[in-house]
Amino acid sequence: MNRRWFYFGLPVLGTVFCLIYIQMATVDVVYSDYIRLINSYLPDVWDPDKFFVPDVLTRIPINYLGRLINVEVFGLSLLADRVAGVLGLGLSAVMLAVYAGRKEISCLWFAALMVIVFSLNKWEMLVNGSGWAHFLAFALFYYHFMVLDRVRCGKAGPKDAVLLGVLPFVITLGVAGPYCAIYTATLLLAYGCFWLLDLMDGKRDRKIWVILGICALIPLLLYMLSNSTLTEDYDRNSVSASLIPSMLENRSFYQIFPQILRLHDSGRRGDSG
Repeated sequence: MNRRWFYFGLPVLGTVFCLIYIQMATVDVVYSDYIRLINSYLPDVWDPDKFFVPDVLTRIPINYLGRLINVEVFGLSLLADRVAGVLGLGLSAVMLAVYAGRKEISCLWFAALMVIVFSLNKWEMLVNGSGWAHFLAFALFYYHFMVLDRVRCGKAGPKDAVLLGVLPFVITLGVAGPYCAIYTATLLLAYGCFWLLDLMDGKRDRKIWVILGICALIPLLLYMLSNSTLTEDYDRNSVSASLIPSMLENRSFYQIFPQILRLHDSGRRGDSG
């Protein structure tokens, strides 16, 4: 019982730590790439024309639900999306805690893993408000691995095999976004290895790994088809040009440098005075 409290206590502490971090290190204002994201769906989050687009599968569809909830419930709060990101990260840690408990991984190794999970190398995704879907995706990756581990070890429940076939559609098409390629590649490698191991063991019934491989491949192909129709949400007034021509055409780029130098010189004179 004490070990179980340890396994689940660390994810809770890590989640609280990250919540305190975003509360102390941020303010509820829009910046970074979050500006581009909200401009792509505001002011009307109920507009179906913004969802039923050819490249919808590349836009991480669960984001649409998150945006709707944020606008309707929280009145568009960047803090709400940041908190969702922390909770997604905490859910990832919980998945690892469940696996560690089942495998009876030592407390020391699990503590080291939690330090990595909640380390602040993820600060940008935590503070810019757009990372919550990615943290949720990783939690679902870990969950898929746990189900696969149960099936492979002969401890599967009655629905686990079906779940393995359904999860790639949900994760790849709904949540994973740009991570779906490596997710699918990992599944295909795992299923291929299991097929070969069963062949070496003389097992005749190996079709489950072929079926699961097909179930993993189909949503990736659908994602790639959607990606072939990709349209970028850029400002219509923006242009594509290299740096030097842009600076020559827009004098404001280099007119600011003399002002900076004058401020610097006046600051130095003030210090010397």
